[in-house]
Amino acid sequence: GNLIGVEIIGVLCIILWAGGIMTPFFIGLNFLGMLRVDPVEEKVGLDISHHKGAAYALDGPTAEEIDAYETSHGEKFKDE
Repeated sequence: GNLIGVEIIGVLCIILWAGGIMTPFFIGLNFLGMLRVDPVEEKVGLDISHHKGAAYALDGPTAEEIDAYETSHGEKFKDE
């Protein structure tokens, strides 16, 4: 009975330690605007913005969304 209590306390300590270390890190990233991609890139999808092509044959971004991405980033999308 005592061992399970010690294990639970250990798990809670690890959660508190990891949360205490990572919370300021993520707050800093959020403050610097590095936690998310810009809204246009998010709408188009990271497959197109980073790999220049869609990874899945699902409904992809519209031509207008791709044009908005190309305009804001100065890159051309090539559907190969």
